[in-house]
Amino acid sequence: MKVLIRMMAGAVVVLICAAICTVAWGEDMVVYYYAQTGQLEVRAQAIRTVAPDTVDITIGATAENASEREALSEANEVIANVIASLKELDVPENQIRTSQLNVWPRYNTFGSARRIVGYTASVSLTVTLKDFGMINTVIDASVAHGTNSIGGMQFSFSEEELAYREALTDAITVARVKAEAMAAAAGVELGTLLMLRESGYNTYYHRNSFVQAEMSMSMDAEYAGSQVMSGEIQIQAAVDLTYETR
Repeated sequence: MKVLIRMMAGAVVVLICAAICTVAWGEDMVVYYYAQTGQLEVRAQAIRTVAPDTVDITIGATAENASEREALSEANEVIANVIASLKELDVPENQIRTSQLNVWPRYNTFGSARRIVGYTASVSLTVTLKDFGMINTVIDASVAHGTNSIGGMQFSFSEEELAYREALTDAITVARVKAEAMAAAAGVELGTLLMLRESGYNTYYHRNSFVQAEMSMSMDAEYAGSQVMSGEIQIQAAVDLTYETR
């Protein structure tokens, strides 16, 4: 026989049955009650929201030329100018690294004869910043010195492991509270904790991507300047707890 109980104060719906019961608690909480085994299994999650403190920006230059050497030389020249501008902005050299260097042929796409008509060279830097006040300045300086590709911007938090442990503690606390509520609703008492398992670890980063075409511009085009927001990072932990019931 199934009994449906609606608990309006906690926005909880509890379904008690002989086999298995499922409870939705808020938007992200699921609790299971196994009546026939004399056990209560609880799954809970918690999220810690933190402000990022580090950003990696990918800055690139792409050039085309009939000569492979000249294409690479043109891209390298832009990157050299960008690096010089970053040093003028006091970006430490150990926070600037080459992340990509590629050269590939361009082929004639007309007719049956496939022949090389030129080369494309692409060189990219990854710039790591701790001072977010420098983000827009670095981007604008790079554009002013010829870069035509900016993307793959990645924000991160240096103390992510600590934040995760805090979220893990929160998830265990939530699971215990929910287990007690479920046990009371089911008319049983919690006994020994039989199992505690870490069941999920997710980090949701705030990302910004700039498509190359959006950053390309003619020499006389008006450039309004960059506006980049760092947003937040969510670190999620999930746990499963199993209690003996009596």
